[in-house]
Amino acid sequence: MQAGLNPFEKHYYAIRNVSTNINALRNTFNVDPDHVLRIRPASAIFSSLHKDLDLDFILEVGISVFEGFDQQNDTDVFLSEQIPINAGRNINVLPFDDDVADVMDTESINFLVALRLRGPTPEFFETNIDIKFVVE
Repeated sequence: MQAGLNPFEKHYYAIRNVSTNINALRNTFNVDPDHVLRIRPASAIFSSLHKDLDLDFILEVGISVFEGFDQQNDTDVFLSEQIPINAGRNINVLPFDDDVADVMDTESINFLVALRLRGPTPEFFETNIDIKFVVE
């Protein structure tokens, strides 16, 4: 993330072509390709990779999934609003309890990360998002 981002605007970051390994997992666990799966968001952790930078300037983190290049037709999967000022370097982003198999049952998926800030970003820094889904 770059330094000095405007806190009065929502900032979006697209992460494209993330492999789901859905077919390899189906083969490993002997699940028929025609079997309908339920896929639900489980956990997401948004982290600063800089050990001396807390994320106290972030007010909200939302994560959605979308297919192709259509970011406008996305499906919300995680959201944390009113993040405490003392969140530290890691923000737990809360999952929606929705079945997202219709968009996740594919070999690759796109994520859209939306951030609302309570203040400008203090410096350039790198982030990481650890996202997990449950398949039933």
